[in-house]
Amino acid sequence: MIRVGTATQGTTVKGVVVEIEYDPSIIVIQCKDMMIEFVKSVFNKYHETLPEIFKITEKPESYTALDTMWQYLGIATKLRKKT
Repeated sequence: MIRVGTATQGTTVKGVVVEIEYDPSIIVIQCKDMMIEFVKSVFNKYHETLPEIFKITEKPESYTALDTMWQYLGIATKLRKKT
């Protein structure tokens, strides 16, 4: 599932957020390589930048809604710093 949204602050557009979700697996490590390959084929310029969830999760763990919330919080913090 791919969701695309516009990140705004007030009336100012700060960026675009693309969320890619693989529903059959909730264990991040199991689908990491496939997700990276997909991002590389669609967004070649950005494939070197791994999401924080891949950097901090080294062992198989279930992905929860809390992980999504933390990712959006991180995106919001980065976009807030943009001027």
